[in-house]
Amino acid sequence: MKVSFVRSNIFEKLYNYYIKFHFKISGGSLIWLCMPKIVDHEKYKKEILEKCVDIFFAKGYSALTLKEIAAGLNVSVGSLYYYFPSKNALFEAMFQMVNDRSLGELEQRLNEVTGRREKMQVVVDSAISDPSLVQKQIVLSVDLMRNTVPIRAERMIFEWARSYLRLISEHLEINMEDAQLLMTYLAGLIYSSYLSSNRRIMKTGIERFLELLDHSPAFR
Repeated sequence: MKVSFVRSNIFEKLYNYYIKFHFKISGGSLIWLCMPKIVDHEKYKKEILEKCVDIFFAKGYSALTLKEIAAGLNVSVGSLYYYFPSKNALFEAMFQMVNDRSLGELEQRLNEVTGRREKMQVVVDSAISDPSLVQKQIVLSVDLMRNTVPIRAERMIFEWARSYLRLISEHLEINMEDAQLLMTYLAGLIYSSYLSSNRRIMKTGIERFLELLDHSPAFR
């Protein structure tokens, strides 16, 4: 029995492959077409989005074309168009993925500890344990506002911020206004550290911030 792989024209754009089995029978051959290879499209789409984070962060939305993005991902432009109808759709999907992941990880860590002081430490640690991720979120948020539909961008950022604030408010047992002040302080501290490339600014700021919280009745 001889087995060979050929690409079906019908599924050319889907990048699926068919298998031909050639059975030698009385000098002839019997051809059987089996089911196409199963491609995990959601997994592949997620891999594309993961790799796009560094590409957009390094060069910025406006400086990139889909062709350049495809080259950076080592995929064809057609592959990108199959999953994302435009550069804007790709960027928005990537932004949503990064935010959903960071919120999910923070919620999981908050659920693993008890006590407001311990949960406060988790919130702070989440910001300083991987500052590059937070920096990327901030920079990508600014890029989103500048280069996509303003109303849609505002809604996406607002929904992410609201989910983040609600999570902090519930776990730290503080109102939404205090949660917003906390998030604003942490975001500003991290962004300042990013602009100056000085990690000591962030470390010192966090230490002083925690000292203030230790003496604040609202966080005891």
